[in-house]
Amino acid sequence: MAFGFGFSFPSFSALRSVGVPSLTLNFMTGLLDSKITFTRSSTATYFDSSGLVKIAAIDAPRFDYTPDTKVLRGLLVEEARTNLLNWSQTFATSGGTQNNWVDSASLQRVSTDRISPDGTANALEIIANAVDQTIRASAAAGSSAQRVFSVFIKRVTGTGDIQYTLDNGTNWTTQAVTSDWVRYTFAATTANQQVGIRIRTSGDSIQIWGAQLETAACPSSYIPTTSASVQRQGDVATVSTLTPWYSATAGTLYTQFIEFCPDAANNRGISALDDSTNNNRVAMFVPAGATLAIASRVVAGGTATNPANSAVFTANQITKAALAYAVGTNQAALCVNGATPTTASPAASPTGVNTLRIGAIFGTTQLGGWVQELKYFNRRLAGSELQSLTTL
Repeated sequence: MAFGFGFSFPSFSALRSVGVPSLTLNFMTGLLDSKITFTRSSTATYFDSSGLVKIAAIDAPRFDYTPDTKVLRGLLVEEARTNLLNWSQTFATSGGTQNNWVDSASLQRVSTDRISPDGTANALEIIANAVDQTIRASAAAGSSAQRVFSVFIKRVTGTGDIQYTLDNGTNWTTQAVTSDWVRYTFAATTANQQVGIRIRTSGDSIQIWGAQLETAACPSSYIPTTSASVQRQGDVATVSTLTPWYSATAGTLYTQFIEFCPDAANNRGISALDDSTNNNRVAMFVPAGATLAIASRVVAGGTATNPANSAVFTANQITKAALAYAVGTNQAALCVNGATPTTASPAASPTGVNTLRIGAIFGTTQLGGWVQELKYFNRRLAGSELQSLTTL
């Protein structure tokens, strides 16, 4: 039974068929279970229940909401990212260590105290006093890499085109904007990206806030900057007390989550049980590539058995995945969104397991999305049970 964008409750028949898990972690309550240790060595932003951008303190978890519908999406778990643009809110014209902002001659800065997406008076309003007036970063981002530009924009007056550039004005692309704050995303594949915004019609005005350029295929949560680039550190959520719920010989790990988008360069962890190395573990992750699919590992003493699953899932939508394991023929089984499980045959059980990882696996980039629920069953669920548990 689905409940809005953010959560999907299992049916009563599914609960009856799989029995009671030995561990349940629900991230749709807005509170962190006391079993979990959470760290992040920097502040980070998120959308609160009012749809406003807020700053979470160092080591504080982020329960993130959709800014428009105000629906809770779950615990936000992201890898480290860097905003390469200076002056992400003020768009200052000087003082930046890497780049500042340059206005065209007839672009007027009307105000720097408009109400922004964080609910305070710190957004910049600009008006074009001639056609094709621009505000652009004064320097390129650096070496060639895939990057993504994001910025909050709100139309104030006029109906003319608003455009963006990723290559210092060589090319401009039109973006429809509304009278509400919206975070727009522009994928940059050119080398040494130099970004900017253009108002095409004289007399039109917009407000801008939260400019961000990061090395990735899609944007992460907003990272405020002033005179230098800023790195947000990764979120780390773990459970280190596995007694009494964990079974060393057979079990099933289930995770409900939402991921932003594919990552061509990095694997993305979903959940795992391990010995703080790769030598003994039960793990689910999204492999690097252009599409979203789920892979898994059951590793004992450094020997891996890998029940792969080719089921592709969709970015920004709920996905349910379960990995069952036990020693024997076809006893490792991965099931995604109710599809037929794929299997492998472990010859031994992982030993020395001491950590449950949430939205991550050992040595791999974090999920880049929201974890909504994690369950562990201290037995190996059958194939029909896995399908019942993971059906959307």
